[in-house]
Amino acid sequence: MKKYLLMLSLLPSFISAETATIAFVGDVNFTGRIGTAIDKYGTTWPFEKVKDVLAEADYRVANLESPAGVGGTEFPDKRVLFRANPQHLDALTYGGFNLVSLANNHALDYGPEVLEQTKSELAKRGILYTGVRENNIKPYEPTIVNIKGFKVAFLGYCNACPWGFAPTNKKPGVNVGLSKMIKAQVKKLINDHNPDFIVAMPHWGTEYGGVDKNQEFTNRALVESGVDLVIGAHPHVLQKVSHTILGNGEKSVTAYSLGNFIFPMRWKTSMDSGILMVMLTRHGGDRDITTMLVPVELDTNRPELVDPESNRFKRDQYIYNNGYDFTSKRHWPEMVPWNE
Repeated sequence: MKKYLLMLSLLPSFISAETATIAFVGDVNFTGRIGTAIDKYGTTWPFEKVKDVLAEADYRVANLESPAGVGGTEFPDKRVLFRANPQHLDALTYGGFNLVSLANNHALDYGPEVLEQTKSELAKRGILYTGVRENNIKPYEPTIVNIKGFKVAFLGYCNACPWGFAPTNKKPGVNVGLSKMIKAQVKKLINDHNPDFIVAMPHWGTEYGGVDKNQEFTNRALVESGVDLVIGAHPHVLQKVSHTILGNGEKSVTAYSLGNFIFPMRWKTSMDSGILMVMLTRHGGDRDITTMLVPVELDTNRPELVDPESNRFKRDQYIYNNGYDFTSKRHWPEMVPWNE
């Protein structure tokens, strides 16, 4: 732990400018055996092994993959449905999380009723959210926050959702990530609010696969529209981080997928994850984004730091820097037994 805290303490040392740090993590899901473990060990259990690292950031963001509530109506013709105990959201409070994306393919597993409960339960805990719309009549509103003097706007998109998850004029839904809609929403955001940084959180890609053409296509629409930072989810595996330099010299950073973070899934290929520490800096009129991955492993059912001297640490850093194609040799391997 001390090695990680030392690494993080050195992050701003090379920057003589205004700096804010955001910790991003992947999919958070409090259902199944995760919920059982919380009932047994308490709401501190999911994040207690990484809390000190998360606390080093000024702001913490996750993808909430399980709506939380009671009742509701099951979404038809869908094989996997998630609905968490609302009390288990207290784990997010313990972890210090400030904002979550709800733009994913489970947000409406139990219909608008449970989605509304989820939003209400998050609000009770002072946790903001992005990625859902009240209906398709009102314009989509980004979530804008102040982080150490930076105006940061968050947008959530779903490119891997059932069509019935889209909003209508009578019911809420997820914000759909069509290129035309992305460009219009980002343009409006810039014109109306002129944020210092824009963060987009798309739910996209192929589960258990490497970066695919859909991700690359949507990413181009995002960065060319003016998005500074893209944090993706859905594949359940760690994917690469890439940097794009636009024609005007502006830089955009894309983390295609951070994988799972706390999730009732035991595929070995999904046990690699990480906390992405993002440093936003401003010096006069110049801005910059710097990232560092803190690898974590999920072998014990919750995130724990990886030994920086281990081969696993090196592998995770390799995926972060170069990507991985997840060929059949590593795709659909044996399941890892649960550690009770």
